[in-house]
Amino acid sequence: MVGYRAFLEDFPASAHREQALEHIDMLENIAWESVVAEGTRAAFEAHLETFPEGVHATEALARIEEFKQEEARLARERDALKSRDDEAWNAARAAATITALDGYISAWPGG
Repeated sequence: MVGYRAFLEDFPASAHREQALEHIDMLENIAWESVVAEGTRAAFEAHLETFPEGVHATEALARIEEFKQEEARLARERDALKSRDDEAWNAARAAATITALDGYISAWPGG
């Protein structure tokens, strides 16, 4: 693909310009199949780096945004869980009884 891009840069008015563009699109489509099969944020980001203006660029950006939103949702859930754990621990510690501590350990075994 690097060769086709270099050709286009060196010979932008070539009679073979369209052929080079078709080959780049074909290579991108082959790469895209692998990216979709892998289905990771890193794969979509790597594809976008290689084909920043390719035919799948918009979809790659959309998929990356989906990963970002999911990561943000998971971070919010972790933060909320940690906050509830901290509140439960503080309440058990403030009560300072065996029953309160046992209740905390029972409710938050990984706390």
